[in-house]
Amino acid sequence: MSTGGPADPALLLDGLKLPAPGGPRRPGHLRRAGRGPLTGATIRVRPARPEDEATCAALLQQIWAEGDAFLTYPDEAPGQVLPPNDPTGPAALVAEVDGALRGLAIARAAGLRRLAHCRTLELAVDAEARGGGVGGALLDALLDSLRARPTVRVLRLAVFADNAAAVALYSSRGFVEEGRRAGWSQEESGALRDDLLMRLEVHAR
Repeated sequence: MSTGGPADPALLLDGLKLPAPGGPRRPGHLRRAGRGPLTGATIRVRPARPEDEATCAALLQQIWAEGDAFLTYPDEAPGQVLPPNDPTGPAALVAEVDGALRGLAIARAAGLRRLAHCRTLELAVDAEARGGGVGGALLDALLDSLRARPTVRVLRLAVFADNAAAVALYSSRGFVEEGRRAGWSQEESGALRDDLLMRLEVHAR
């Protein structure tokens, strides 16, 4: 049962309404701040479908064009954005805000047997939707999905060290820093940026 006020958005996962801010914190509950650009909006998280490929690719092109959150430039886009679902469950989730796709989370498998217990996180949210709970909703839903899979034990990610908002989000969900790659990225200006490597033990409590 939601304890949020009337301005809080409805939060849904596959059509199931989940508690809004202020409710008890349990795995599977999605939260948002109840303020910012999405106040009053409905955030729905669902598994990505093959027909989402073009929309997800366009979303990533837009985010890559911003030039400061990802290594990829728009002209370096992969041939396909969405990975196939692996036997353990959905590999990608999307977030819709009032029906429009505004975010994407991928738990990408390496495709190697010795790394079958690991997934790599890729998280992207449309600029206008940031700060409204979309990234947190996607991440929470993805973690719930992974925790239902006994064979998936570790989720890893790489994030620019100066991306304070992203680092804070990951840290709040239990990710810990396991390494730093100094000068990993070189910008067109010649400036170097550090990269953080973070990991989460999926089934740790």
